[in-house]
Amino acid sequence: MELGYRRNIAWQKNQHAIIKTAQLIDTFPEKSPFKKIAGQLFSSVSSVGANIAEGYSDFEGNEYQRYLKISLRSAFETDHWLTTVQALFKGSCREGTELIDEINCLNIETIKILIKTIKSIKKKRMGMR
Repeated sequence: MELGYRRNIAWQKNQHAIIKTAQLIDTFPEKSPFKKIAGQLFSSVSSVGANIAEGYSDFEGNEYQRYLKISLRSAFETDHWLTTVQALFKGSCREGTELIDEINCLNIETIKILIKTIKSIKKKRMGMR
């Protein structure tokens, strides 16, 4: 059985971002700040898709829109952590920098889709009133 949220493009892009993030974290040095950032980054990126999936059961309803907004906040948090890692890597890890760029592109695409979807749901709901 295929669950509907798996067809969601934002969820699919996020799945790729999660895999790339796990690969990125493998390139982190064993220093304490990187360990803490790794946990925060992985938590935020995986929260995006988890909230899309969790909210999908109320597709296009109040709860779905609320969960999409939570996903959007997590995607913005992911952007913060990626920017932080990029600043810390600054020229020291080519593989890590390339992964950051890939994750960043996936995350920005996800943000755009989430914003568009939230606006579309809001517009539909406004038209129903």
